[in-house]
Amino acid sequence: MDCRGKQAFPSGVFAADNVSPVMAKLSAYMSEAGGRALPEEVVEKAKHHILDTFAAMISGSDLPPARAAFSVRPRLLRLTRLRPSLHRK
Repeated sequence: MDCRGKQAFPSGVFAADNVSPVMAKLSAYMSEAGGRALPEEVVEKAKHHILDTFAAMISGSDLPPARAAFSVRPRLLRLTRLRPSLHRK
């Protein structure tokens, strides 16, 4: 049930007897994954990917596509001020 007291999915759509053994094993693994620490090698690799992403963003910020995006931004800001419904909630 959701917060309004309505059933989120029709009954029987996610019945336990319809789950394959592979899906049950995958679901158990995924539900337990949040409590496990990542291996140090994975953490280091993730840090490298994040730094690489920032480096690509910074080095590409002076290229023509980035300049075009920057020139559009002021117009978008004016538009969102005029139409509050465009603001993210």
